[in-house]
Amino acid sequence: MSGVVGSVARPSLPISAVSEFMDSADSLHRSSLSHGSCAHDERLSRLSQIWAAMLLGLIAVTWRLWLGNSAYPSIPMMALPDTWQRPTSIASLALIVIGCCGVILLTRSGRLMWLLVSAGLLVSFVADQHRLQPWAYQSAVYGVVFALLHGRDARRWSIWFLASVYVYSAVGKFDFQFVHTVGQDFLRPVLSMIGLEDNIDESWKVKLAFVLPGLELVGGLGAIFRGTRRAAGTLLVTMHVGLLVMLSPLGFNHSYGVLLWNVLLGIAACELLVRQPVSNPTSSVHRYRTLDRFAIALTCMAIAAPLAERSGYWDHWPSWALYSPHNSRVKLQVHSSALDSLPIELTRDLRPNEGWVDINLEAWSLESRGVPIYPQARYQLALAAHLAKAYNLNDSIRGVVQSVSDRWTGQRDEKLVLGADEMQKLLQEFWLVPKSD
Repeated sequence: MSGVVGSVARPSLPISAVSEFMDSADSLHRSSLSHGSCAHDERLSRLSQIWAAMLLGLIAVTWRLWLGNSAYPSIPMMALPDTWQRPTSIASLALIVIGCCGVILLTRSGRLMWLLVSAGLLVSFVADQHRLQPWAYQSAVYGVVFALLHGRDARRWSIWFLASVYVYSAVGKFDFQFVHTVGQDFLRPVLSMIGLEDNIDESWKVKLAFVLPGLELVGGLGAIFRGTRRAAGTLLVTMHVGLLVMLSPLGFNHSYGVLLWNVLLGIAACELLVRQPVSNPTSSVHRYRTLDRFAIALTCMAIAAPLAERSGYWDHWPSWALYSPHNSRVKLQVHSSALDSLPIELTRDLRPNEGWVDINLEAWSLESRGVPIYPQARYQLALAAHLAKAYNLNDSIRGVVQSVSDRWTGQRDEKLVLGADEMQKLLQEFWLVPKSD
């Protein structure tokens, strides 16, 4: 950006115009310093601070995802030089941490701090799409809402975005795969507790598996309407308490990240739906600014985009396909003759075998990064292609790329990929993965 300096005389301004301009600038400055642009809603301001604190906690318990300390590679959304990977990750993490601390400690700078958080999360997603965890994506969207919208609008769009999470999560579970697999896993301990596990017909077990998504759907739809909002919030909070018990070490012993996110969603449902807003009676109606429109447009996109999940144009996790086993995936195998070249993290639990050996990418992700693998065929194929290239597997690797399962039958389309070259060729058909020369 260059220009000619001093070649044009500066015009003089009337004193009254200067004074009016300064008054407007001061007013804008005071508005921009208000906490998250939601200072007129005390409960929303408190939720903003709680969310920032919980986000720090979620990052702390999943620190290996953000810093990395193993052979598990980063899969960016575009080709990045290797020398950029770690500096980009550290810089984006610094933005998130500084922003969250600012939201918590510097309440009058909440707007600026939340923008730092959202920007840091966005950069981290680009640097490694494995970080696009549902709670991280939700935090990035909420960061924009907290930063740019005023009290009533911030609350309204926060509620609608939260409602969309439950509605899409429920709709994703009205699915053949869920009611016959994961749904049964959730149902089994409940039936065992009341002594009905062995005394109920299998067809009824399939029907009962619809209860969890039914609760989510009722809660999500109820959150949309003001008259049913409090009842819906109470239902959702109760559901999260039950899920916490079920997913805790007393039950399925899921990761700390999953547990903390359930706590955070329960708090959000309580603050947004159950408890009434405490508003400042002196607040006035404001005109929509460009930044307001941007925040609303972004939130609308986040609410509408999951409609494209089944067609493959939007990812499963940002579509709230949670505990929904219909996602696309890759089944990976490596020939036993090449196992010695792989990282010990991948081969430690493999039994000696001749021929092709199954590689459990899900277990590798949980052990190395403490989080589930990103449930997308694009990501898992890129991960397999990275292994093939990094360890010179060539024809000693193969995989089966599986599509999203049919909602009514559970059937999938499958494509066998033989060798590293075919993997790289198939990657060319996907967006948002680094391409090799």
